[in-house]
Amino acid sequence: MKEKLTDGAIRAAKPKLKRYAMTDSDVTGLQLEITPRYVRTWYFRGSVIGRRQRVRLGRYPGLMLSDARKAARDLTGQAAKNEQLPTSGLS
Repeated sequence: MKEKLTDGAIRAAKPKLKRYAMTDSDVTGLQLEITPRYVRTWYFRGSVIGRRQRVRLGRYPGLMLSDARKAARDLTGQAAKNEQLPTSGLS
């Protein structure tokens, strides 16, 4: 489900029995995955030459929302130019 992510919404998100993702409506492709052990990891999902790719950006709160958005915007630009995306992002 896409929603505008905020630090408050991220802090309020609780772990579930299975991992799930919160998708940001502000930046296309930015997701925060939350595991049952409450590990919160930022990912960017994009397409390069028709192939879906997923790039790990880092863990929250080490990588804050604003930094994750900036990294996702940079990767969106790379994907738009059909440049190969890195296998991992900032951390």
